Amino acid sequence: MGALLAELVSERQRVIERLATRGAVSADHAIKLEQLGAGERARLAEMLETGVIRETSPGLFYLDEIALANGPARARRIVNVMAGTFLLVVIAVLIAAMLRAQ
Repeated sequence: MGALLAELVSERQRVIERLATRGAVSADHAIKLEQLGAGERARLAEMLETGVIRETSPGLFYLDEIALANGPARARRIVNVMAGTFLLVVIAVLIAAMLRAQ
């Protein structure tokens, strides 16, 4: 499991580095990403969905450094919302059980 996670992170990092080292950090400097492996293409698709990488026109990409920096904060917000929702469901179940017991 750890090796798989390390490979996923490595593939993601390679795509980020490819864009960053070539200066593709704005729409005006978007570049073509050629010779990506299957894993890197999968990470590219994920990063396009999350907005870390943007496509200006078909086949031209750049790294959105602000979205990249905000990634951990976004993940924390998602976890907090999920935890809050879980807590509300538990409270609702407990209240329902107490009302039935009466």
